[in-house]
Amino acid sequence: MAIVYLGLGSNVGDRKGYIQKAVLELTQNGVTIEKTAKIIETEPVGGPQQSKYFNTVAKASTSLSVDELFQTVKSIEKKMGRRKAVKNGPRIIDI
Repeated sequence: MAIVYLGLGSNVGDRKGYIQKAVLELTQNGVTIEKTAKIIETEPVGGPQQSKYFNTVAKASTSLSVDELFQTVKSIEKKMGRRKAVKNGPRIIDI
């Protein structure tokens, strides 16, 4: 098992709810969340004018390879509705 740290953020809709759903999705896809930091609100950096982000970091363990973890994260983002419309633009979830 490898220890990994994952940053999670959202600045669209139910920001806290999207982060919580992403944590649940990770746990259902081979990632054991050991601890999460307090969710904080931050200003967006770069990109178009947009709402503030909710952000946190999760400490997790997984037996997934780096490539498998990357594919899992991208799959969860897509499943949750993340679309890349504008570089550094607003997003439902960012893992």
